[in-house]
Amino acid sequence: MNDSEAATLRGGVQDHGPGETGHAECGFAGSAVSDAHRESGARGAAQLKETATSAGRIAAAPSVSGVQSVQGGTMRIRRRVQADAKDIGRVLKKILDLPVPPVARCRLLSSGFSATHMLNVSVRLEGSRACLGCGNCIDVCGLLSREPKRLNRTAQRSSMALETMVEKDCDRCDNCVLACPQVDTTIKHHIVSGKMVEQMERLLEMASADETDWFDWHAGAETGLDGE
Repeated sequence: MNDSEAATLRGGVQDHGPGETGHAECGFAGSAVSDAHRESGARGAAQLKETATSAGRIAAAPSVSGVQSVQGGTMRIRRRVQADAKDIGRVLKKILDLPVPPVARCRLLSSGFSATHMLNVSVRLEGSRACLGCGNCIDVCGLLSREPKRLNRTAQRSSMALETMVEKDCDRCDNCVLACPQVDTTIKHHIVSGKMVEQMERLLEMASADETDWFDWHAGAETGLDGE
């Protein structure tokens, strides 16, 4: 560039007014902002596409987890249908009359895990009827409380371990069924509303005189009739 061209260029820049220079700068800034918007928009579109694809996979997944549908990112969970005690009444009666702990069989007759369970696991448990191994059935067993040596047979706390400890000496009090979180409430209500009364009468007949006297004293103390 020679001196005359440089002078012309300097003159041209100086000839621009403040407003024109501002417009040029705004034009450059506006172009940069537009580029940033386009880049951000592209990233947003990619994220939306990925989200839609994921939602589509969830919607297409089999309904083993109780998920009815996925619409607009909202998961709708189908309410769990528990077992109807009337429909399984005959088989339930046979199970409760067996001289072995009934909790495992009652669990298998139930509806399994709800879709709203709070266990922090990566596998799908909804509908599973597996034993949790919580040990509630063992803790409430009357036979094991009277004969704690049976607990030495195994360190496990599952319903299968309960059957191993109790064998065919079950009191048939049904406490294990009531304590199990995997047994449907409908089955528990069936036991409490009718079967438990029959079992209590049978247990009282089996109880020794000392145990019966203790029960009568305890019942009287609770009702305030022990002095009569």
